[in-house]
Amino acid sequence: MLHLDFFNAQILAQQLVSGADSFSLMAIPFFILAGEIMNEGGLSKRIIDLPMKLVGHKRGGLGFVAILSAMIMASLSGSAVADTAAVAAMLLPMMKTTGYPIHRSAGLIGTAGIIAPIIPPSIPFIVFWCCQWCIYH
Repeated sequence: MLHLDFFNAQILAQQLVSGADSFSLMAIPFFILAGEIMNEGGLSKRIIDLPMKLVGHKRGGLGFVAILSAMIMASLSGSAVADTAAVAAMLLPMMKTTGYPIHRSAGLIGTAGIIAPIIPPSIPFIVFWCCQWCIYH
């Protein structure tokens, strides 16, 4: 397109700005902001304390705590990366001191973080909905 002179940079810039100018896409930065507020306010520690009291006393309890914490964080933040980072920052040192191998702990927390994109509200769901809405309207 560039070689055949069918390319207009002004139209490209206009389409990029108008595509990002969506009320629904504003949810994504607000999810990130909510995650930061939760982290600074100490809510992340409390989110991990709840599963710790529910299943932490069982055999392999920290593994269950990691999965439940990831699910709760995913339902609040909507981001798999933020969810995994928050859970790993809290639970990896705890799992290391209780004798879990570090590679198994990291693998468990990483796979628990994959749950986030399928638990609503989810950033990929919002992007998918915006794309579908633009196609049909």
